Amino acid sequence: WLSCPVSSWCSEPLGFVKNLQVIDPTTSTLNVRWDAAEGNVREYIIVYIPTAGGEQEVDQVSGTTTTTVLKELNPDTEYTVTVVPVYHEMEGLSRSQNGKTSELN
Repeated sequence: WLSCPVSSWCSEPLGFVKNLQVIDPTTSTLNVRWDAAEGNVREYIIVYIPTAGGEQEVDQVSGTTTTTVLKELNPDTEYTVTVVPVYHEMEGLSRSQNGKTSELN
């Protein structure tokens, strides 16, 4: 029954961001915003990858930040964006949302 190294890990559920949105597309950027995860978040890791496949990129922001801009993206491309809260000893639960950059005119 001692499956948790620290008892508080057992009692506190893993947090996750809420209301994840990928908005305001341009030809090379997407804005990502979310509501903070519960608990004392050290940082957020943002992973994004073209939905159809391709190279994964990783960004990170401080635990008090709830928005970021993904840059140098390809135009007219759908991306899957995943945000993971990072706590002192562990990662929380991931949440994903898709967003698509604008076409070149």
